[in-house]
Amino acid sequence: MRFVQSDFLAVVPGGSWPEAFSGIVANPPYIPYQILTAEQRNDLSSRRWCIDGIGGRASLWDYFIAHAVSFLGCGGRMAWVLPGAFLQADYAKLIGNYLAASFERTAAIILRERIFMVRSSTSPGC
Repeated sequence: MRFVQSDFLAVVPGGSWPEAFSGIVANPPYIPYQILTAEQRNDLSSRRWCIDGIGGRASLWDYFIAHAVSFLGCGGRMAWVLPGAFLQADYAKLIGNYLAASFERTAAIILRERIFMVRSSTSPGC
């Protein structure tokens, strides 16, 4: 197993990463557009994404999905842990429509109860 520590949005397929992956499992950052710096906003809006029209006021997780698609090989699969905004926000409709049109099967599983436990960094056994 090999790990690469870098800014995922700055990485291109090939180079230090494989050209294509057969599967991607991710929990992207849920950073709202309003919290991004002006430099980050300019960088994201000036890039060419494999999903036409992405951008505007999208949350950072939206860009992570759009970028990950460029790493996925033919027949590849993806699984994401996403916020509820994926099914509700206007900016998320484009990515949802793209995924539905690009994959043979898509599903969104809604968890009504909190299954991810928040653990204090001062708890014993950390």
